[in-house]
Amino acid sequence: MKHLLDLLIVFGIVSSVTAQHINREEVPQVRTEATYTVEVAPDIMEVGIRTTELSKRNSPTLQQLEMRLMEVLRGNSIDIQQSLTRTSLGHRWDRKWFAKDEVLQNTEYILTLPIDSDLLKITNDLKAVNIVEVELLDVKYSELEELRVQSLGEAVKKARRKAEAMLAHENVKVDQVLYISNVANDINRFMPRGTNSYFPNEATYSLGFEKIRLRVSVAAHFAIVDKE
Repeated sequence: MKHLLDLLIVFGIVSSVTAQHINREEVPQVRTEATYTVEVAPDIMEVGIRTTELSKRNSPTLQQLEMRLMEVLRGNSIDIQQSLTRTSLGHRWDRKWFAKDEVLQNTEYILTLPIDSDLLKITNDLKAVNIVEVELLDVKYSELEELRVQSLGEAVKKARRKAEAMLAHENVKVDQVLYISNVANDINRFMPRGTNSYFPNEATYSLGFEKIRLRVSVAAHFAIVDKE
């Protein structure tokens, strides 16, 4: 709460005087509650890539596959140093669809991309160089914490409008926020209508990124002063 109060002071929503531990109970005040809701779209996606070296003759080695991977990423103007992370190397495992060819080893990577990247083109370019295991792992909301604070500010502003409406016919007016209480926020996830999941092995597909509905509720206590 202290961190949020400091941010609200910076935004001018709560006065610095309020933050100095005045005796709030002695100040004439009005309390209102409000909720602010905003939809948040992801801005980053994480893509899993696995390269596999088989035992059959002329199968490319992991080193060769990694070079091909780098070439594809460079061809798509992707900063490899910033975007690509190797998560495992040389792990021996077995998969049903490789029954005829022994899997010698594989390497796994995570590719971090902006949400508007052309994943279909990248996936097709990788398939063209025999890298076929590509999967959308997750999406991220990098601005979520900042939006929490902004939404809290909007909820307080909404609470102020309610307080002003309540006292519109009284001989007082709403002044600074004394404090806020009962701050609560929750996140509801939903899929926008008309989108589909990601299927890397289909000839055609679309990406349906899950949005977040962020809802912030507050009870705000405003000082009231006589009208001049």
